[in-house]
Amino acid sequence: IMKGNEIRFIAGKYAGKKGWIDDSKTGDEAVTPVIVNNGRKGEKKTWVYTSSVQIESTNEPSSYAEAVMIQCPDIEKNLVAVTRQLAKCDISQDPGGFHTVINKKMTEAIVWQEQKGSKAYYRKIKY
Repeated sequence: IMKGNEIRFIAGKYAGKKGWIDDSKTGDEAVTPVIVNNGRKGEKKTWVYTSSVQIESTNEPSSYAEAVMIQCPDIEKNLVAVTRQLAKCDISQDPGGFHTVINKKMTEAIVWQEQKGSKAYYRKIKY
């Protein structure tokens, strides 16, 4: 096994997991050979769509939002899924409109969270 760059899976079967590019094989634009870190179950060599992986950044996050995406892979997975579903609706016809809709939904979510008061659950994000 030749472990290459460290990656995180942002979509697909392994979304939320980490792993490495498998440098012992050569991929192409569509698929990438990877090694999935399955924790106590060990490592698994497989192929995934290139769009399902992201090279793990060695830089510190440049924003709080970026830190959230890095530290909460379940949220990143859901966001990737939602944005890819929206892309199927040809969002390029009105990106500003979709930005407005998403911003409104985020504002509604903030109000919803604040209304929970002392029962609200918050994740601790290191930034």
